Amino acid sequence: MRLASVLTPPTPEHLKLAAQCGVTDFVARYPLEGPTQLATVKREVNSFGLELSVLEGYVPMESIIVGQDDGTEMAAMKQLIRTMGELDIPILCYNFIAASDWARTTLDAPERGGAKVNRLH
Repeated sequence: MRLASVLTPPTPEHLKLAAQCGVTDFVARYPLEGPTQLATVKREVNSFGLELSVLEGYVPMESIIVGQDDGTEMAAMKQLIRTMGELDIPILCYNFIAASDWARTTLDAPERGGAKVNRLH
């Protein structure tokens, strides 16, 4: 079994703690600077014994979603996927929802032990 985690922010301290807790894989947010920053993020994550295996967040596809892409975003998405392949990052997680990263009907559903969780209805 492999355990993945998003770390916010992904500081050296958080990466070290995640590795100590048994996390094997890191879930990175799409870097605003673009896909070229992925190699830097991957090196940093690997230096803590973790694998960068998932990329998520606002990927460059808003105009594609609403049917108004002039080809710029499609080119950016193609380059992102190529870069992920070159860096051996196998999973791209995205939402095909215009103007939103995600939505839940509730963010504070009661759960075991008094925990509050997301619930999608």
